[in-house]
Amino acid sequence: MWHLVNGLLNSAQLMISVFMLLMLSIYIFACLGIELITKDERLKTHPDTAEIVNYYFPSLPLTMVTLIQFITLDSIGAIYFPIVCVRPRLIFFFGPILMILPITLMNLVTAVLVEHGLENAQLETAEENRNRARYIKKSVVELGELFEELDRDRNGLITPFELNMVPPENATWPQGGRDSLR
Repeated sequence: MWHLVNGLLNSAQLMISVFMLLMLSIYIFACLGIELITKDERLKTHPDTAEIVNYYFPSLPLTMVTLIQFITLDSIGAIYFPIVCVRPRLIFFFGPILMILPITLMNLVTAVLVEHGLENAQLETAEENRNRARYIKKSVVELGELFEELDRDRNGLITPFELNMVPPENATWPQGGRDSLR
């Protein structure tokens, strides 16, 4: 869970950038929608589309809200199907909206978040490896010192006799105690 939350927090700037790109796309398509739909006299007077145009496309802000509905694919068939039936050329307006906004941009967001998450995971793995290397280096030094202390005759071997000569209360054992050597 922490990795997910950390990934979202680390990609906040990226999410803001994608949000701005999405809002810019919605704004551009809303401006086109005003020109192609709201100002079309046939759509405004046709019995099947007049109510849709007046309700969903009356102004730039409401057209943008309607296009947000397109992003979420929320009951959009009832909006664009009657309009396309009256003006078939508007399929070239609604088609890119359906392909660019919900599919392409949301997949882009997903891809960028996954890439950012993988990058964070690689950074965490590298940090863990550095910590492990430091621990191993420290442990090797401690084990070398312990070996020097136990090898009383300096022959490079610790015999059972040398091991038994060190009283447990006076020995400086690693964190796990004497049992950690077994």
